[in-house]
Amino acid sequence: MGRYLVRPPKLSNEESRVLEQLRTNLLDSVPLEASGDPREIVAEYVWQNVDDPGQEKVVKESRDKLVYYLLREFTGFWEVDPLLNDDDLEEISVSRFDKPARVLHRRFSEYMFIIRISFITIVCL
Repeated sequence: MGRYLVRPPKLSNEESRVLEQLRTNLLDSVPLEASGDPREIVAEYVWQNVDDPGQEKVVKESRDKLVYYLLREFTGFWEVDPLLNDDDLEEISVSRFDKPARVLHRRFSEYMFIIRISFITIVCL
């Protein structure tokens, strides 16, 4: 049986702290009438909500990581978002909340269904 592994970008403690602050303020800061590409809207939001010079440095160095997590949580499907965005996955099967998800991958069809080991780190090679 194969395994499918998704490795989300790792965050340092400082990046996690900034992400938590951005996450807390996101819903109140993005105007309801905002339209367009969600990635551009969230990226602009990240720049506009830098409060102190320490945060500015983290945002400059880790902007893509922060935008990835914010998009995944606010416009995506959390941990399963990478699976849904993989064009080579033909099927995603979830039988119960406490069981691993299984996926059918176009390029690795010899494995039939591949197991996703964890909900936090999506694993299914």
